Amino acid sequence: MRAFRLSAPWSLEVPSGGRAVAPLSQAMWNTDRSKSFTGMTIAPSQLLEESLQIAWEYLERTGELRDGGVASRFLSEKIEAMIRRGERSRLALSNRAISAYQRFQVSPTPSVFGS
Repeated sequence: MRAFRLSAPWSLEVPSGGRAVAPLSQAMWNTDRSKSFTGMTIAPSQLLEESLQIAWEYLERTGELRDGGVASRFLSEKIEAMIRRGERSRLALSNRAISAYQRFQVSPTPSVFGS
């Protein structure tokens, strides 16, 4: 087995008698992280808004949406808490918020909003 060693960020030394390898071009490496996965990064505020809209429309269509003010506050707080914990999937956020809201409707407690 041959040992290869990186001698510089974009070149590779090959031991004597080994096959010559052209240096790697710096252009091959994407060093600008903002260009990685373009379109897949979403701002937390937009993530909150879109997840809330999905949950709201579902609850509205199923007839489970009661007091709009309470529902809006409950859903947005649940979704925001999940975003703060690192969740980034709109469907996971909205589905978990819907489930929590359905449980809340069965047995609402005053401590849900921290007051």
